[in-house]
Amino acid sequence: MGAATSRSVQQRLLRSRRLPAVGIGLTLLILAGIIALGALQLRQKIRAQIVSRDADILNGVAQMVQVTQEADKELGGQIENLADQFAVALQLSQLNQFNGVIATRVFDTNGQFATALPAHVAPARLPAEELSELQQLRPVSRFHAEAQLPAVFLPGTTALARPSQIAPLLEVLIPLHRQDQSALLGVVQFLIDGRNVAVQFETLDRNLALEAALAFGAGSLIIVTALSWAFRRLQRASRLLMDRTNRLLRANEELALSAKTSAVGAITAHLVHGLSSPLSGLEDLVANLGREEVPETEWQDALSSARRVQNLIGEIVRVLGEEQSMDHYEVSLPELAGLLGQKSQAAAASAGVHLQTSVQAEGLLPNREANLVLLILENLLKNAIQATPRGGSVRLNILPAGSMVDFEVHDQGPGVPPELQPKLFTPCRSTKRGGHGIGLAICKQLANHLGAALELRSNSAQGAAFALRLPRSRFSGQMKLDPEGQVR
Repeated sequence: MGAATSRSVQQRLLRSRRLPAVGIGLTLLILAGIIALGALQLRQKIRAQIVSRDADILNGVAQMVQVTQEADKELGGQIENLADQFAVALQLSQLNQFNGVIATRVFDTNGQFATALPAHVAPARLPAEELSELQQLRPVSRFHAEAQLPAVFLPGTTALARPSQIAPLLEVLIPLHRQDQSALLGVVQFLIDGRNVAVQFETLDRNLALEAALAFGAGSLIIVTALSWAFRRLQRASRLLMDRTNRLLRANEELALSAKTSAVGAITAHLVHGLSSPLSGLEDLVANLGREEVPETEWQDALSSARRVQNLIGEIVRVLGEEQSMDHYEVSLPELAGLLGQKSQAAAASAGVHLQTSVQAEGLLPNREANLVLLILENLLKNAIQATPRGGSVRLNILPAGSMVDFEVHDQGPGVPPELQPKLFTPCRSTKRGGHGIGLAICKQLANHLGAALELRSNSAQGAAFALRLPRSRFSGQMKLDPEGQVR
Protein backbone atom coordinates (compact mmCIF):
# COMPACT_ATOMS: atom_id res chain seq x y z
CA MET A 1 0.00 0.00 0.00
CA GLY A 2 2.78 2.44 0.98
CA ALA A 3 4.89 1.55 -2.08
CA ALA A 4 1.92 2.07 -4.40
CA THR A 5 1.17 5.43 -2.82
CA SER A 6 4.83 6.45 -3.12
CA ARG A 7 4.83 5.50 -6.80
CA SER A 8 1.67 7.53 -7.30
CA VAL A 9 3.35 10.56 -5.69
CA GLN A 10 6.41 10.13 -7.93
CA GLN A 11 4.22 9.92 -11.03
CA ARG A 12 2.45 13.15 -10.04
CA LEU A 13 5.83 14.81 -9.51
CA LEU A 14 6.98 13.68 -12.98
CA ARG A 15 3.81 15.08 -14.51
CA SER A 16 4.39 18.35 -12.67
CA ARG A 17 7.85 18.55 -14.25
CA ARG A 18 6.31 18.23 -17.70
CA LEU A 19 3.68 20.83 -16.92
CA PRO A 20 5.85 23.92 -17.60
CA ALA A 21 6.74 22.82 -21.14
CA VAL A 22 3.14 21.91 -21.90
CA GLY A 23 1.80 25.14 -20.36
CA ILE A 24 4.30 27.37 -22.16
CA GLY A 25 3.71 25.53 -25.45
CA LEU A 26 -0.06 25.95 -25.21
CA THR A 27 0.33 29.63 -24.28
CA LEU A 28 2.61 30.28 -27.27
CA LEU A 29 0.18 28.41 -29.51
CA ILE A 30 -2.68 30.61 -28.33
CA LEU A 31 -0.51 33.72 -28.80
CA ALA A 32 0.37 32.64 -32.35
CA GLY A 33 -3.32 32.06 -33.10
CA ILE A 34 -4.33 35.49 -31.79
CA ILE A 35 -1.57 37.27 -33.76
CA ALA A 36 -2.39 35.31 -36.92
CA LEU A 37 -6.10 36.09 -36.60
CA GLY A 38 -5.38 39.78 -36.03
CA ALA A 39 -2.96 39.90 -38.99
CA LEU A 40 -5.49 38.23 -41.29
CA GLN A 41 -8.24 40.65 -40.27
CA LEU A 42 -5.90 43.63 -40.79
CA ARG A 43 -4.79 42.22 -44.15
CA GLN A 44 -8.38 41.88 -45.30
CA LYS A 45 -9.24 45.42 -44.21
CA ILE A 46 -6.19 47.05 -45.88
CA ARG A 47 -6.73 45.06 -49.07
CA ALA A 48 -10.32 46.30 -49.21
CA GLN A 49 -9.08 49.87 -48.82
CA ILE A 50 -6.54 49.42 -51.64
CA VAL A 51 -9.17 47.98 -53.97
CA SER A 52 -11.79 50.65 -53.16
CA ARG A 53 -9.31 53.56 -53.40
CA ASP A 54 -9.46 53.82 -57.23
CA ALA A 55 -13.23 53.43 -57.17
CA ASP A 56 -13.61 56.36 -54.77
CA ILE A 57 -11.32 58.56 -56.90
CA LEU A 58 -13.09 57.69 -60.17
CA ASN A 59 -16.49 58.24 -58.61
CA GLY A 60 -15.48 61.71 -57.39
CA VAL A 61 -14.02 62.68 -60.77
CA ALA A 62 -17.12 61.37 -62.52
CA GLN A 63 -19.27 63.67 -60.40
CA MET A 64 -17.08 66.66 -61.38
CA VAL A 65 -17.28 65.77 -65.09
CA GLN A 66 -21.07 65.42 -64.91
CA VAL A 67 -21.40 68.82 -63.21
CA THR A 68 -19.23 70.41 -65.90
CA GLN A 69 -21.36 68.90 -68.66
CA GLU A 70 -24.59 69.96 -67.00
CA ALA A 71 -23.24 73.56 -66.81
CA ASP A 72 -22.41 73.49 -70.52
CA LYS A 73 -25.28 75.04 -72.43
CA GLU A 74 -24.85 72.67 -75.35
CA LEU A 75 -24.91 69.54 -73.14
CA GLY A 76 -27.05 70.83 -70.33
CA GLY A 77 -29.70 68.35 -69.31
CA GLN A 78 -28.43 65.67 -71.73
CA ILE A 79 -26.51 63.43 -69.24
CA GLU A 80 -29.26 60.89 -69.67
CA ASN A 81 -28.15 60.25 -73.28
CA LEU A 82 -25.90 57.32 -74.01
CA ALA A 83 -23.50 59.50 -75.99
CA ASP A 84 -22.96 61.82 -73.04
CA GLN A 85 -22.51 58.89 -70.73
CA PHE A 86 -19.91 57.47 -73.10
CA ALA A 87 -18.20 60.89 -73.17
CA VAL A 88 -17.95 60.81 -69.37
CA ALA A 89 -16.45 57.35 -69.52
CA LEU A 90 -13.98 58.46 -72.21
CA GLN A 91 -12.81 61.44 -70.18
CA LEU A 92 -12.35 59.33 -67.07
CA SER A 93 -10.36 56.67 -68.91
CA GLN A 94 -7.97 59.30 -70.24
CA LEU A 95 -6.95 60.64 -66.81
CA ASN A 96 -3.22 60.40 -66.21
CA GLN A 97 -3.49 58.55 -62.91
CA PHE A 98 -5.59 55.88 -64.62
CA ASN A 99 -3.48 55.27 -67.69
CA GLY A 100 -3.69 51.55 -66.94
CA VAL A 101 -7.33 51.31 -68.09
CA ILE A 102 -7.42 48.51 -70.68
CA ALA A 103 -11.19 48.40 -71.29
CA THR A 104 -14.31 50.46 -70.61
CA ARG A 105 -17.91 49.33 -70.76
CA VAL A 106 -21.13 51.33 -70.42
CA PHE A 107 -24.31 49.67 -69.07
CA ASP A 108 -27.89 50.90 -68.84
CA THR A 109 -29.92 51.06 -65.64
CA ASN A 110 -30.84 47.39 -65.94
CA GLY A 111 -27.25 46.25 -66.20
CA GLN A 112 -27.48 45.52 -69.92
CA PHE A 113 -24.40 46.13 -72.06
CA ALA A 114 -24.63 49.37 -74.14
CA THR A 115 -21.21 50.14 -75.62
CA ALA A 116 -17.50 49.68 -75.00
CA LEU A 117 -14.10 51.19 -75.61
CA PRO A 118 -12.13 49.92 -77.47
CA ALA A 119 -14.55 48.34 -79.85
CA HIS A 120 -13.14 44.81 -79.50
CA VAL A 121 -14.17 44.59 -75.82
CA ALA A 122 -16.57 41.68 -75.37
CA PRO A 123 -20.15 42.43 -74.22
CA ALA A 124 -21.10 41.49 -70.65
CA ARG A 125 -23.91 41.85 -68.14
CA LEU A 126 -23.71 43.17 -64.59
CA PRO A 127 -24.40 40.66 -61.79
CA ALA A 128 -27.54 41.33 -59.76
CA GLU A 129 -25.68 41.89 -56.45
CA GLU A 130 -23.42 44.53 -57.99
CA LEU A 131 -26.34 46.23 -59.73
CA SER A 132 -28.15 46.43 -56.38
CA GLU A 133 -25.26 48.39 -54.84
CA LEU A 134 -24.95 50.65 -57.92
CA GLN A 135 -28.64 51.53 -57.78
CA GLN A 136 -27.90 52.98 -54.33
CA LEU A 137 -25.30 55.19 -56.10
CA ARG A 138 -22.33 53.48 -54.43
CA PRO A 139 -19.25 52.62 -56.52
CA VAL A 140 -18.15 48.99 -56.64
CA SER A 141 -14.61 47.65 -57.04
CA ARG A 142 -13.39 44.07 -57.37
CA PHE A 143 -9.85 42.68 -57.72
CA HIS A 144 -9.39 39.61 -59.86
CA ALA A 145 -5.96 38.08 -59.24
CA GLU A 146 -6.34 35.69 -62.20
CA ALA A 147 -8.81 37.24 -64.65
CA GLN A 148 -9.49 35.41 -67.92
CA LEU A 149 -8.66 37.78 -70.81
CA PRO A 150 -10.86 35.88 -73.34
CA ALA A 151 -13.84 36.93 -71.22
CA VAL A 152 -12.84 40.60 -71.69
CA PHE A 153 -11.86 40.85 -75.38
CA LEU A 154 -13.39 39.49 -78.53
CA PRO A 155 -11.54 36.64 -80.29
CA GLY A 156 -8.80 37.64 -82.75
CA THR A 157 -7.81 40.88 -81.01
CA THR A 158 -4.21 41.77 -80.34
CA ALA A 159 -4.84 41.82 -76.60
CA LEU A 160 -5.22 38.07 -76.78
CA ALA A 161 -1.92 37.58 -78.60
CA ARG A 162 0.11 37.60 -75.35
CA PRO A 163 1.51 34.23 -74.15
CA SER A 164 -0.57 34.16 -70.97
CA GLN A 165 -4.33 34.49 -71.13
CA ILE A 166 -4.52 35.23 -67.39
CA ALA A 167 -3.72 38.61 -65.83
CA PRO A 168 -4.58 40.53 -62.65
CA LEU A 169 -7.39 43.03 -63.22
CA LEU A 170 -9.01 45.70 -61.09
CA GLU A 171 -12.69 46.12 -61.91
CA VAL A 172 -14.28 49.48 -61.00
CA LEU A 173 -18.00 50.23 -61.47
CA ILE A 174 -19.11 53.93 -61.35
CA PRO A 175 -22.83 54.88 -61.12
CA LEU A 176 -23.88 57.84 -63.35
CA HIS A 177 -26.61 60.18 -62.08
CA ARG A 178 -27.58 63.85 -62.00
CA GLN A 179 -26.39 65.90 -59.08
CA ASP A 180 -29.92 66.83 -58.03
CA GLN A 181 -31.40 63.36 -58.47
CA SER A 182 -30.89 59.92 -56.91
CA ALA A 183 -31.99 57.92 -59.94
CA LEU A 184 -29.38 55.73 -61.66
CA LEU A 185 -28.83 56.82 -65.30
CA GLY A 186 -26.17 54.34 -66.24
CA VAL A 187 -23.03 52.51 -65.18
CA VAL A 188 -19.46 52.81 -66.41
CA GLN A 189 -17.13 49.82 -65.90
CA PHE A 190 -13.37 50.25 -65.95
CA LEU A 191 -11.06 47.26 -66.27
CA ILE A 192 -7.65 48.44 -65.02
CA ASP A 193 -4.32 46.64 -65.14
CA GLY A 194 -4.08 45.05 -61.70
CA ARG A 195 -0.36 44.39 -61.54
CA ASN A 196 0.18 47.46 -59.40
CA VAL A 197 -2.48 46.26 -56.96
CA ALA A 198 -0.94 42.77 -56.91
CA VAL A 199 2.45 44.30 -56.06
CA GLN A 200 0.85 46.31 -53.24
CA PHE A 201 -0.79 43.11 -51.95
CA GLU A 202 2.55 41.29 -51.93
CA THR A 203 4.22 44.19 -50.12
CA LEU A 204 1.38 44.26 -47.60
CA ASP A 205 1.68 40.52 -46.96
CA ARG A 206 5.44 40.75 -46.42
CA ASN A 207 5.11 43.66 -44.03
CA LEU A 208 2.31 42.02 -42.08
CA ALA A 209 4.24 38.73 -41.87
CA LEU A 210 7.32 40.57 -40.60
CA GLU A 211 5.34 42.55 -38.04
CA ALA A 212 3.48 39.44 -36.90
CA ALA A 213 6.78 37.56 -36.51
CA LEU A 214 8.26 40.43 -34.51
CA ALA A 215 5.17 40.62 -32.32
CA PHE A 216 5.21 36.85 -31.79
CA GLY A 217 8.92 36.88 -30.97
CA ALA A 218 8.62 39.73 -28.48
CA GLY A 219 5.49 38.27 -26.92
CA SER A 220 7.04 34.79 -26.74
CA LEU A 221 10.13 36.14 -25.01
CA ILE A 222 8.01 37.92 -22.40
CA ILE A 223 5.68 34.94 -21.91
CA VAL A 224 8.45 32.35 -21.71
CA THR A 225 10.39 34.47 -19.21
CA ALA A 226 7.35 35.14 -17.02
CA LEU A 227 5.94 31.61 -17.14
CA SER A 228 9.34 29.99 -16.60
CA TRP A 229 9.82 32.07 -13.47
CA ALA A 230 6.28 31.27 -12.28
CA PHE A 231 6.61 27.55 -13.02
CA ARG A 232 9.98 27.36 -11.26
CA ARG A 233 8.36 28.76 -8.14
CA LEU A 234 5.43 26.39 -8.59
CA GLN A 235 7.74 23.39 -9.04
CA ARG A 236 9.69 24.38 -5.95
CA ALA A 237 6.45 24.52 -3.98
CA SER A 238 5.33 21.24 -5.55
CA ARG A 239 8.57 19.51 -4.57
CA LEU A 240 8.19 20.77 -1.02
CA LEU A 241 4.60 19.51 -0.97
CA MET A 242 5.64 16.12 -2.37
CA ASP A 243 8.41 15.82 0.22
CA ARG A 244 5.98 16.62 3.01
CA THR A 245 3.47 14.18 1.53
CA ASN A 246 6.11 11.42 1.45
CA ARG A 247 7.06 12.17 5.04
CA LEU A 248 3.38 12.10 6.01
CA LEU A 249 2.89 8.76 4.23
CA ARG A 250 5.91 7.30 6.02
CA ALA A 251 4.59 8.65 9.31
CA ASN A 252 1.18 7.09 8.62
CA GLU A 253 2.84 3.75 7.82
CA GLU A 254 4.85 3.94 11.03
CA LEU A 255 1.71 4.90 12.96
CA ALA A 256 -0.22 1.98 11.47
CA LEU A 257 2.65 -0.37 12.37
CA SER A 258 2.75 1.11 15.86
CA ALA A 259 -1.00 0.65 16.26
CA LYS A 260 -0.72 -2.92 15.05
CA THR A 261 2.18 -3.56 17.41
CA SER A 262 0.17 -1.97 20.22
CA ALA A 263 -2.75 -4.28 19.51
CA VAL A 264 -0.47 -7.34 19.48
CA GLY A 265 1.07 -6.13 22.75
CA ALA A 266 -2.37 -5.72 24.28
CA ILE A 267 -3.35 -9.22 23.17
CA THR A 268 -0.13 -10.60 24.63
CA ALA A 269 -0.85 -8.74 27.87
CA HIS A 270 -4.30 -10.29 27.84
CA LEU A 271 -2.66 -13.71 27.58
CA VAL A 272 -0.39 -12.99 30.56
CA HIS A 273 -3.32 -11.64 32.56
CA GLY A 274 -5.41 -14.68 31.73
CA LEU A 275 -2.62 -17.05 32.75
CA SER A 276 -2.10 -15.44 36.14
CA SER A 277 -5.12 -16.93 37.95
CA PRO A 278 -4.78 -20.55 36.68
CA LEU A 279 -1.04 -20.51 37.36
CA SER A 280 -1.69 -19.22 40.89
CA GLY A 281 -3.99 -22.19 41.52
CA LEU A 282 -1.45 -24.66 40.16
CA GLU A 283 1.22 -23.04 42.34
CA ASP A 284 -0.90 -23.64 45.46
CA LEU A 285 -1.46 -27.26 44.45
CA VAL A 286 2.22 -27.93 43.94
CA ALA A 287 3.06 -26.22 47.23
CA ASN A 288 0.71 -28.55 49.14
CA LEU A 289 1.89 -31.80 47.53
CA GLY A 290 4.64 -32.54 50.04
CA ARG A 291 2.86 -31.40 53.17
CA GLU A 292 -0.57 -33.00 53.11
CA GLU A 293 -2.80 -35.17 51.06
CA VAL A 294 -4.44 -33.20 48.24
CA PRO A 295 -8.22 -33.61 48.01
CA GLU A 296 -9.81 -34.81 44.82
CA THR A 297 -11.56 -31.49 44.34
CA GLU A 298 -8.22 -29.66 44.22
CA TRP A 299 -6.98 -32.08 41.57
CA GLN A 300 -10.10 -31.31 39.57
CA ASP A 301 -9.48 -27.59 40.01
CA ALA A 302 -5.89 -28.04 38.85
CA LEU A 303 -7.04 -29.99 35.80
CA SER A 304 -9.59 -27.28 35.05
CA SER A 305 -6.91 -24.59 35.40
CA ALA A 306 -4.59 -26.46 33.05
CA ARG A 307 -7.35 -26.73 30.51
CA ARG A 308 -8.09 -23.02 30.83
CA VAL A 309 -4.42 -22.25 30.25
CA GLN A 310 -4.38 -24.46 27.18
CA ASN A 311 -7.60 -22.94 25.82
CA LEU A 312 -6.39 -19.41 26.49
CA ILE A 313 -3.08 -20.00 24.75
CA GLY A 314 -4.87 -21.58 21.80
CA GLU A 315 -7.28 -18.64 21.57
CA ILE A 316 -4.50 -16.04 21.66
CA VAL A 317 -2.46 -17.95 19.09
CA ARG A 318 -5.53 -18.04 16.83
CA VAL A 319 -6.16 -14.30 17.21
CA LEU A 320 -2.53 -13.42 16.54
CA GLY A 321 -2.50 -15.76 13.56
CA GLU A 322 -5.54 -14.06 12.04
CA GLU A 323 -3.94 -10.65 12.63
CA GLN A 324 -1.01 -11.74 10.44
CA SER A 325 -2.94 -13.79 7.87
CA MET A 326 -4.75 -12.68 4.72
CA ASP A 327 -7.97 -14.52 5.62
CA HIS A 328 -11.07 -12.34 5.68
CA TYR A 329 -14.56 -13.31 6.81
CA GLU A 330 -17.44 -11.74 8.72
CA VAL A 331 -19.10 -12.51 12.03
CA SER A 332 -22.69 -11.48 12.74
CA LEU A 333 -23.70 -10.07 16.10
CA PRO A 334 -25.87 -13.12 17.01
CA GLU A 335 -22.90 -15.36 16.20
CA LEU A 336 -20.68 -13.15 18.37
CA ALA A 337 -23.13 -13.42 21.26
CA GLY A 338 -23.27 -17.21 20.80
CA LEU A 339 -19.47 -17.50 20.94
CA LEU A 340 -19.36 -15.41 24.12
CA GLY A 341 -22.04 -17.61 25.68
CA GLN A 342 -20.09 -20.79 24.89
CA LYS A 343 -16.84 -19.39 26.29
CA SER A 344 -18.40 -18.01 29.51
CA GLN A 345 -21.08 -20.63 30.26
CA ALA A 346 -18.74 -23.03 32.04
CA ALA A 347 -17.40 -20.33 34.36
CA ALA A 348 -20.94 -19.07 35.03
CA ALA A 349 -22.21 -22.58 35.83
CA SER A 350 -19.24 -23.22 38.14
CA ALA A 351 -19.96 -19.97 39.99
CA GLY A 352 -23.69 -20.69 40.19
CA VAL A 353 -24.47 -17.62 38.10
CA HIS A 354 -27.15 -17.46 35.42
CA LEU A 355 -25.82 -16.03 32.11
CA GLN A 356 -28.24 -14.19 29.79
CA THR A 357 -27.65 -12.68 26.33
CA SER A 358 -29.87 -10.31 24.34
CA VAL A 359 -29.13 -9.15 20.76
CA GLN A 360 -31.27 -6.27 19.46
CA ALA A 361 -28.88 -5.01 16.76
CA GLU A 362 -27.80 -6.60 13.52
CA GLY A 363 -24.55 -6.20 11.65
CA LEU A 364 -21.46 -7.94 10.35
CA LEU A 365 -18.02 -7.49 11.88
CA PRO A 366 -14.77 -8.34 10.03
CA ASN A 367 -12.99 -11.23 11.72
CA ARG A 368 -10.10 -9.11 13.06
CA GLU A 369 -12.44 -6.65 14.78
CA ALA A 370 -14.65 -9.49 15.99
CA ASN A 371 -11.66 -11.20 17.67
CA LEU A 372 -10.76 -8.05 19.60
CA VAL A 373 -14.40 -7.48 20.62
CA LEU A 374 -14.52 -11.09 21.83
CA LEU A 375 -11.44 -10.61 24.00
CA ILE A 376 -12.86 -7.43 25.57
CA LEU A 377 -16.33 -8.82 26.27
CA GLU A 378 -14.97 -12.15 27.49
CA ASN A 379 -12.88 -10.35 30.09
CA LEU A 380 -15.85 -8.15 31.11
CA LEU A 381 -18.08 -11.22 31.46
CA LYS A 382 -15.42 -13.02 33.53
CA ASN A 383 -15.20 -10.03 35.89
CA ALA A 384 -19.01 -9.83 36.11
CA ILE A 385 -19.30 -13.55 36.93
CA GLN A 386 -16.64 -13.28 39.63
CA ALA A 387 -18.38 -10.21 41.14
CA THR A 388 -21.89 -11.74 41.15
CA PRO A 389 -22.87 -13.92 44.15
CA ARG A 390 -24.15 -17.48 43.65
CA GLY A 391 -27.74 -17.47 42.46
CA GLY A 392 -27.39 -14.10 40.76
CA SER A 393 -27.36 -13.32 37.00
CA VAL A 394 -25.06 -11.69 34.47
CA ARG A 395 -26.57 -10.15 31.35
CA LEU A 396 -25.02 -9.24 27.97
CA ASN A 397 -27.07 -6.78 25.89
CA ILE A 398 -26.16 -5.78 22.30
CA LEU A 399 -28.12 -2.63 21.50
CA PRO A 400 -28.26 -0.06 18.64
CA ALA A 401 -27.34 3.49 19.70
CA GLY A 402 -27.47 5.90 16.77
CA SER A 403 -24.15 5.74 14.94
CA MET A 404 -22.82 3.29 17.56
CA VAL A 405 -23.55 -0.24 18.76
CA ASP A 406 -23.41 -0.76 22.52
CA PHE A 407 -22.25 -4.03 24.13
CA GLU A 408 -23.43 -3.84 27.77
CA VAL A 409 -22.36 -6.29 30.50
CA HIS A 410 -24.53 -6.12 33.70
CA ASP A 411 -23.72 -7.91 36.96
CA GLN A 412 -25.42 -8.17 40.36
CA GLY A 413 -22.32 -7.67 42.48
CA PRO A 414 -21.61 -5.03 45.10
CA GLY A 415 -20.53 -2.44 42.53
CA VAL A 416 -17.21 -0.71 41.99
CA PRO A 417 -15.78 0.98 45.12
CA PRO A 418 -15.68 4.80 44.75
CA GLU A 419 -11.93 4.94 45.38
CA LEU A 420 -11.27 2.69 42.36
CA GLN A 421 -13.44 4.52 39.88
CA PRO A 422 -11.00 7.37 38.94
CA LYS A 423 -8.32 4.84 37.90
CA LEU A 424 -10.63 2.07 36.79
CA PHE A 425 -9.00 1.58 33.35
CA THR A 426 -5.38 2.01 34.48
CA PRO A 427 -3.19 -0.76 35.93
CA CYS A 428 -3.68 -1.02 39.70
CA ARG A 429 -3.38 -3.52 42.54
CA SER A 430 -5.96 -6.29 42.14
CA THR A 431 -8.33 -7.22 44.99
CA LYS A 432 -8.50 -10.80 43.70
CA ARG A 433 -5.95 -13.42 44.75
CA GLY A 434 -3.49 -14.16 41.94
CA GLY A 435 -4.59 -11.09 39.94
CA HIS A 436 -2.49 -8.23 38.69
CA GLY A 437 -5.18 -5.55 38.27
CA ILE A 438 -4.57 -4.94 34.55
CA GLY A 439 -7.64 -6.64 33.03
CA LEU A 440 -9.70 -3.49 32.44
CA ALA A 441 -6.59 -1.56 31.35
CA ILE A 442 -5.96 -4.18 28.65
CA CYS A 443 -9.60 -4.00 27.58
CA LYS A 444 -9.33 -0.22 27.35
CA GLN A 445 -6.23 -0.49 25.17
CA LEU A 446 -7.94 -2.97 22.84
CA ALA A 447 -10.99 -0.69 22.66
CA ASN A 448 -8.78 2.24 21.71
CA HIS A 449 -7.26 0.16 18.92
CA LEU A 450 -10.78 -0.47 17.60
CA GLY A 451 -11.71 3.21 17.80
CA ALA A 452 -14.30 2.23 20.39
CA ALA A 453 -15.09 3.54 23.88
CA LEU A 454 -15.11 1.51 27.09
CA GLU A 455 -16.95 3.03 30.03
CA LEU A 456 -18.61 2.31 33.37
CA ARG A 457 -22.21 2.97 32.45
CA SER A 458 -23.89 2.45 35.83
CA ASN A 459 -22.79 1.58 39.34
CA SER A 460 -24.72 0.85 42.52
CA ALA A 461 -24.88 -1.53 45.44
CA GLN A 462 -27.11 -3.78 43.31
CA GLY A 463 -24.54 -4.15 40.52
CA ALA A 464 -22.45 -2.45 37.87
CA ALA A 465 -22.71 -2.20 34.08
CA PHE A 466 -19.82 -1.77 31.65
CA ALA A 467 -20.41 -0.73 28.04
CA LEU A 468 -18.24 -1.13 24.95
CA ARG A 469 -19.34 1.44 22.31
CA LEU A 470 -18.29 0.38 18.82
CA PRO A 471 -18.65 2.84 15.89
CA ARG A 472 -20.92 1.82 13.05
CA SER A 473 -18.01 2.38 10.61
CA ARG A 474 -16.33 -0.74 11.99
CA PHE A 475 -19.13 -2.90 10.59
CA SER A 476 -18.69 -4.21 7.06
CA GLY A 477 -22.33 -5.21 6.46
CA GLN A 478 -25.54 -3.14 6.32
CA MET A 479 -27.07 -2.41 9.74
CA LYS A 480 -30.82 -2.30 10.18
CA LEU A 481 -32.83 0.45 11.86
CA ASP A 482 -35.38 0.00 14.58
CA PRO A 483 -38.89 1.56 14.20
CA GLU A 484 -37.62 4.81 15.81
CA GLY A 485 -34.95 5.28 13.11
CA GLN A 486 -32.03 4.06 15.24
CA VAL A 487 -29.34 1.82 13.81
CA ARG A 488 -30.01 -1.87 14.21
